[in-house]
Amino acid sequence: MGPRAARLGLTQYTSGAKVALELMAPGFPLVAEVSGGFAGVAEVGAGCGALGLALAVLCPTVEVTLIDRRRRAAGFIELVIRRFAIANARALCDDLRGHAGRYDLVVARAVAPGAEFLAELSLLRRVDGRIALIEAGEARCAPAGLERSAALPTAIEGLRVDIYEAVTHQR
Repeated sequence: MGPRAARLGLTQYTSGAKVALELMAPGFPLVAEVSGGFAGVAEVGAGCGALGLALAVLCPTVEVTLIDRRRRAAGFIELVIRRFAIANARALCDDLRGHAGRYDLVVARAVAPGAEFLAELSLLRRVDGRIALIEAGEARCAPAGLERSAALPTAIEGLRVDIYEAVTHQR
């Protein structure tokens, strides 16, 4: 996956081992979360698809949708899905507008700064759904209606998975 994805400009990592460590492994803390009854997961800005495809393989009862605006990315992901017969994954070349309220969990690497990115991702989740944002550095401020409920460590020092969900109590 690494060399071909790198040639297409979908990742900076040219070896399978680096793709596994840098792109797949940060999602491993989510496996218990996803396996706990989620039906639908979306990876936004999927790129080469490593994160979402790893979740699909590790959680075969969960439908995983990998969304990327770039046709090249979605085509590559679709090729990998067919090649490895990953029945519970699908790739979409799309923006986010048509996916409101569809997913139990929305996963993304932190690709845009600020609370606006979280607000945009929040539109994709079901009312009781969650957002998992993989990022380093300071935790971002959650937009109105969301709160950070957990911070899960990853295998990469300084990188974590922040879980956001709807505010359920008054402060």
